[in-house]
Amino acid sequence: MVGVKPGTWASWLPMAEWWYNTTHHSAMGMSPYQALYCSVPPSINYRQLRSHDSAVSALLRERTSTQQLLKKNLVKAQERMKWQHSVNLRKNHKLSARYYVPYVVTEREGFVAYTLALPDDAKIHNVFHVSQLKKKLGDFKVVQTSLPSTDDSGIIQPRPIAILDIMLIK
Repeated sequence: MVGVKPGTWASWLPMAEWWYNTTHHSAMGMSPYQALYCSVPPSINYRQLRSHDSAVSALLRERTSTQQLLKKNLVKAQERMKWQHSVNLRKNHKLSARYYVPYVVTEREGFVAYTLALPDDAKIHNVFHVSQLKKKLGDFKVVQTSLPSTDDSGIIQPRPIAILDIMLIK
């Protein structure tokens, strides 16, 4: 909403909050409104409301279009967050690579984030916070040569470099 309506986004925060609190959350199995008040939230349909005053009618039309835009943007953000994966191994976080091949910074996003030119097969978002990046200095720094391999769903598939010994216990 900030990008679409930069001058009026703050006035629509209560509507975004209402949408979020009345939408079904899979973790709870119900909406936050329903969890708090033990009843289904009332629905407000601005399309059905009518007024004889032209200013009120215009406000209702604007509210309906903004409500649809809010729903679309929030659903898109939820879907994007569902499928975001990290490149760090969660099983043994201390041993996972901290930095990978130096990638080219293509764009600055605000004050604290940068867009990187990642390979096409990378299954992660290409915008990183500045705390996750490290400036490449010289040619003598040793870094991992590629991103870790992943399966079709984006889960990292670690592969051993070599088997050093085998032990059989009966």
